[in-house]
This record gives sequence, C-alpha cells and structure tokens, in this order.
Amino acid sequence: MQEHTQMSPAVFYLRLRLEKGRQYLLHTRMSVLQVAVACGFLSQEHFARRYRDVFGRSPRDERAVSALQTTADMASVTVDKT
Repeated sequence: MQEHTQMSPAVFYLRLRLEKGRQYLLHTRMSVLQVAVACGFLSQEHFARRYRDVFGRSPRDERAVSALQTTADMASVTVDKT
C-alpha cells in the first residue's frame, strides 16, 4: 500500500512559490533577487535558503547547471547545410 504524506497548506504554498521561482530561474534572465520578490519572499537570502532546502542546490547553482545543460544540448545538434 502506498503511503500518502499530508502536506500542510503553508508547506504546499511554499513549494508552489519555490516551483514558480525555479521556472523563473530556468526560463528568464531575472536576477535571483527579482525572482525572490516575484515569488513573495522578502529577501534573497530567505529564498535561497528555502530553495536549497527543497531542491538541494542554490538558485545560482540551479541556473548554472541549467546553462551548462543547454549548452551541451546545443552542441549536440547537427546543422543541415543542404
């Protein structure tokens, strides 16, 4: 039997805000401070700390890893010159 973990409304809302922040980090050029404020955090530090708690890396590291993956993906694309 699968065990369902109940999440409090506060934790659910925090995760929702952090997921939105992750999308901003991966798909926009907003600064980490801009992302934090857009997601309802009062400080970049608080956003970064909670982000690291949930995703296991800092927002800056998340963006850097994403940039490396995008670069690697682009390098693997072949260009058809016909």
